[in-house]
Amino acid sequence: MKGHWDQLHPPAAGYTWKLKRSDSPIRTLFGRHADGHVAFMLEMERDYPDLLRRLPEIQGLSLDHQMFSESASYGLLVALREAKDEELFASLCDDLADCIEDLTDERQAVLSFLGRLERWQRFLARDGRRLLSTDSIRGLVAELEIVRYLVADRKRSATEVVKGWEGPLRAPQDFSFPDQLIEVKSWGGAVGAKVRISSEIQLQVVDRPIYLAAVHLVEDNESTNGRSLNDIVKTIRSILPAEVIDLFEDRLNAARYIELPYYDAPRFRIDATDFFEVAGEFPALAPDRLPPAATDVQYTLDLAQLSAFRISEIPEPSDE
Repeated sequence: MKGHWDQLHPPAAGYTWKLKRSDSPIRTLFGRHADGHVAFMLEMERDYPDLLRRLPEIQGLSLDHQMFSESASYGLLVALREAKDEELFASLCDDLADCIEDLTDERQAVLSFLGRLERWQRFLARDGRRLLSTDSIRGLVAELEIVRYLVADRKRSATEVVKGWEGPLRAPQDFSFPDQLIEVKSWGGAVGAKVRISSEIQLQVVDRPIYLAAVHLVEDNESTNGRSLNDIVKTIRSILPAEVIDLFEDRLNAARYIELPYYDAPRFRIDATDFFEVAGEFPALAPDRLPPAATDVQYTLDLAQLSAFRISEIPEPSDE
């Protein structure tokens, strides 16, 4: 992604610019300043003071509205403050360019550009916001598969499912309903049929049954069967009623996801999802099975040895 600015060398003063696409009716450009920092610009033939009087304040970025007298044009500039964030900034620039790519009306392009910047403002407002790692992408894909399964296959209330999806909120279990808890894990690749349990309370049964959902994800970037995180989010949106979308977006935001070209890869094929009931002699390490001084315990479960606890579906919620 850093290739956007690789061929741009700092000029003696001001900026040097490179056009993103020569065939686009709305011009966007990558730039590098004399001090070395990188930038992105929406070029405009007209000024829009009613739209650009107050630009959003975005963590790590500088926004500016300028007139270029030599070309009698205007520019909405977005500049990166710290070079260490260049990969994230490249994704932001790609996203800004994509949101106006098919537009021909310049004023609408400015509105769309500003609207997308406001989404980034919310995304970057949290401390430590960065692109999701591959492991985090896998985990989010697995949780979204269970959202889809509960709504589309089990016909649960979409409002109940999305409200109960607490994994992005860093809850002990990924789904919390009044009568049951569901912990979701993904597995695949070199690790085999094994899942990592991140604490001694994650599978601790207290007041409700706990079910373990193990989603088998196979990375598949070659065939048409593989789907990216972006693809999967769009699928979930399509099955949710309008009144649930805002809550769903809040959960995605809490999960540190925003739709970016970066998340068009990797692509996954969901081969199967296995369900297990955490009950009886299920080999979970809970606080009552550990010495008092043992805390922050992490361990691995071999799914092949859990056949006695396998169930065909997550039970329907109780009406009581």
